Amino acid sequence: MTQPPRACGIDFGTSNSTVGWLRPDAPILVPLEDGRATLPSAVFFNADEDSIQFGRAALAEYLEGYEGRLMRALKSLLGTSLIDGQTEVNGRALGFRELLASFIGELKARAERATGRTFDHAVFPPTARPRTRSRPSRARWAFARSASSSSRSAPRCTTSAP
Repeated sequence: MTQPPRACGIDFGTSNSTVGWLRPDAPILVPLEDGRATLPSAVFFNADEDSIQFGRAALAEYLEGYEGRLMRALKSLLGTSLIDGQTEVNGRALGFRELLASFIGELKARAERATGRTFDHAVFPPTARPRTRSRPSRARWAFARSASSSSRSAPRCTTSAP
């Protein structure tokens, strides 16, 4: 017998992101950082320690004065021509698609650790702003990309009905 799809819902927000899961008994927002369901949509590339931090840890390292690059409002790249561009981080080129895949992959990994299960499907809510109609498909791409380096097949992603 085949296993049913293991799906989560991802709200990839400009300021904060969340992951939801429909457990058999009730829907929940998955705790992603310090027991909180929200993760600030931020990435800090710490040049001093050659590390990458996400969420509140990213903001904390930036505010502590570490040398590096803080990137926020990652969602604003979706639906724009910038998505195919790149930026410089710690002396190397970083594609914006790679950046988004890294952040959404981190959301997925944290949700899997918190729930003790793997997610092979994701649902992204449609955006309300007409200018950004392509955002869910770009976020789905990033979710699928986050699993491409693993031995698992790429996750399936859908957009929920408005």
